[in-house]
Amino acid sequence: EAERLFNALESRYLRLAALTRKVKKRPTVITNTPFSGHWYVAGGNSFFARFIQDAGGDYIWHDIHRSGSIPMDIELVYNRGLQADFWLNTGVWTSLDQARNAAPRLADFASLRAGRLFNNNRRLNAAGGNDFWESGIMRPDVILADIIRILHPKLLPHHQLYYYRQLK
Repeated sequence: EAERLFNALESRYLRLAALTRKVKKRPTVITNTPFSGHWYVAGGNSFFARFIQDAGGDYIWHDIHRSGSIPMDIELVYNRGLQADFWLNTGVWTSLDQARNAAPRLADFASLRAGRLFNNNRRLNAAGGNDFWESGIMRPDVILADIIRILHPKLLPHHQLYYYRQLK
């Protein structure tokens, strides 16, 4: 039974990833937010970098061949992320105003100016627990569908974001 469930999940994921193979434009994506003087980014070999790639995006740190979290100088992230098309996984931010107020100099980011910030906190429980980190591990197909919908809405026009929401 477990093998059947895994195979079905894998099949759904691979079908979704196949939708993006022929996209002409791969939008650039920055992730996370500054914290205590650093900006922790996922390496280019991380699971989240793979989600972005499979969703038809271009992760701005794809050239860092590591899989863990890497503390980066905020200036470096600023320079590389300034023109990113989308900004995902924005920590505790729940609105564009909160993003602008928390990090005023990041208001120059193209993604923030265009309102293309999406956070993986759509499903929070009363205690603040985030279902992305709870059930998402078992539903990579749903996470991928969300990211495809964000980056290439025409590929999944009927998909309703499950883990993600756009900051307003």
